[in-house]
Order: sequence, then structure tokens, then C-alpha cells
Amino acid sequence: MVEFIRLSDCPAIVEQCASFHATLSGDDSGEGLEMRIAAFRRLALDGEQEDGIVALFDEGYQKGKIAGLAVLLAAELEAFEELGPWQTGMKISPAVKDHEALKSALSDQVENLALDLGHDQIFVHADERGWFESRGYSEIEAFERGGETFWVLGKAL
Repeated sequence: MVEFIRLSDCPAIVEQCASFHATLSGDDSGEGLEMRIAAFRRLALDGEQEDGIVALFDEGYQKGKIAGLAVLLAAELEAFEELGPWQTGMKISPAVKDHEALKSALSDQVENLALDLGHDQIFVHADERGWFESRGYSEIEAFERGGETFWVLGKAL
């Protein structure tokens, strides 16, 4: 089981979130980690237009450790600056038994945060669209980056 918190409500875990995200992104070098610490610190201080949702294990030997996280950003892609907010940065610990359930729960939490902040829509860019389409997102545009196809999708809240 997990408990969800807003990063802005618990800024003391900024470095833990940054390290978690960097490790699961494969970029836990000094520079990559420092950039993430700065980004998560900014999120923790904002809380009004942008924030992070952190899932913490709430039982067993993992209690208090990060099970997953996701972020709500006001802006994400320069080419789509008119769109926002964006759900991004989702990472889930390998220790989580049901990744799909936590992925869905984190996405729900970010969507609810967007609603709480007064938004009536949310966007995502992803290298997989099927999962987001199953959650009510619609394709806005596909684009190529580094030889891979990515999609921008949106959803009314």
C-alpha cells in the first residue's frame, strides 16, 4: 500500500525524490542529480501551478520510501507552449508489485491536482500512446526525436 503526498507539502524529501528520479532515469551522475535537485526544489516551492505527487510505501520494511512519483508542469515542450499543464516525469520503484495499478493511481492524482489548481484539461508527451488513450487522452500530434516517435496527447478533465 502507498500514501500520496504533494511535494510542496513535504519539501524535506526533495533530494530523495531527485535521487529516485535520477536513478530510475539512468542519469544519476553528479550533474544530472544536481539538475534534478534544483528542479524538484523549484516544484516544492511552487505548489500553486506546478507540483509533484509522491507515492510513499506506508507499511513494511519499505515504509516511508518512495514507491513512485509524477509531476505536473505548467509548460513542457517549447513547440507546444500554448498547451498546459503537463503530466510528466512518472517513475515507479522496481519494489512495487503492481506497476500498472500505481501508474494509474499516480496519473489520477496528477489529474486531480490539475483540477484542484483550476485546469480543465491536461497534456502528456509519451513514447507510448495506448495506455494514455485507454485513460481518455486523445492524440494531438506525433513527432520524431532521435529516430523515435513520440505523441502529444490531451484530455479534458
